[in-house]
Amino acid sequence: DRWIAADSKGRWCVQDESLVGVKDHYFLYVDDSSALLPHESSKVWQEFVDSAWKKAPSLKVQVSRDPPTTLVLTGELATHPTCLGVYSLTTRKAHGRPVWKHEKHDRWIAADSKGRWCVQDESLVGVKDHYFLYVDDSSALLPHESSKVWQEFVDSAWKKAPSLKVQVSRDPPTTLVLTGELATHPTCLGVYSLTTRKAHGRPVWKHEKHDRWIAAD
Repeated sequence: DRWIAADSKGRWCVQDESLVGVKDHYFLYVDDSSALLPHESSKVWQEFVDSAWKKAPSLKVQVSRDPPTTLVLTGELATHPTCLGVYSLTTRKAHGRPVWKHEKHDRWIAADSKGRWCVQDESLVGVKDHYFLYVDDSSALLPHESSKVWQEFVDSAWKKAPSLKVQVSRDPPTTLVLTGELATHPTCLGVYSLTTRKAHGRPVWKHEKHDRWIAAD
């Protein structure tokens, strides 16, 4: 029973339903009547704590975006390479956030109880904060939006995995054209068409004339 609404002075606040539009009594508020919408204020929100208003500098109001249907984890991992690869959006939710499933392994991208994105087994999604990878950034609404470094659990300790990247997969083009000059393999030049095949989770294109394929190693 929490509602975001404007008080009588035009300041955005969070309050019970019974008080919306009735009484200026709330849990949180931002002293900024110039903000037409809650997420447009640059001022610091305040929380009512121990009978006094205290600043809550980490509180952010963000506009939720549609989650991408496919995420790709790339990079190098010391202990958990099965976490790398392609993940597809599911209908599940964990702590109010979307969940993605690995196309081959029992690996899921989900939010933990603190709103941090992680990679874990299916049995732990939304149940327990126990995982192989995580990024200590509860402000990122979606996994690929965090600029912080992911961490991997290695030898009973968390270690940074600076090469790990979460990227949004885009629809591959139906046609590719290789042009230029080649000293030894000119048959690689030409037009390639998208196939239904996959190589290491990536799309594959076939040359229109020769036995030449564009694929990921």
